[in-house]
Amino acid sequence: MVDELKAARDNTGKPQLSQLFHFKDGLNALAAHCSAGREKYPDVDGVPNWLLGGKPDQEYLDSACRHLAALVQGEHVDGETGTLHAAAVAWNMLAMVTLNYAKAREDFNFNGQA
Repeated sequence: MVDELKAARDNTGKPQLSQLFHFKDGLNALAAHCSAGREKYPDVDGVPNWLLGGKPDQEYLDSACRHLAALVQGEHVDGETGTLHAAAVAWNMLAMVTLNYAKAREDFNFNGQA
């Protein structure tokens, strides 16, 4: 019978990206920060500026720390972008991991084990 046939699929050891959707409000805040950044730093030849990379970890860390310091001091919204400082912290960490840790991605199985 055709209805008994099912495609094989092995998701063992693969990250469950659907878990990210539990962070709906956070992801929306992050997306708003991404949009504001794209307005502030326009694409270069159709490529989002941030994807050009070339920034050392320290630049991402410094930016994240500035946003975190503002948040700790009670400022929730960045006056320059109109986005949440918490979203800016997350963006900087995600950009740093995305752009600067290709080798780590090869060594780390993203399932919590090196």
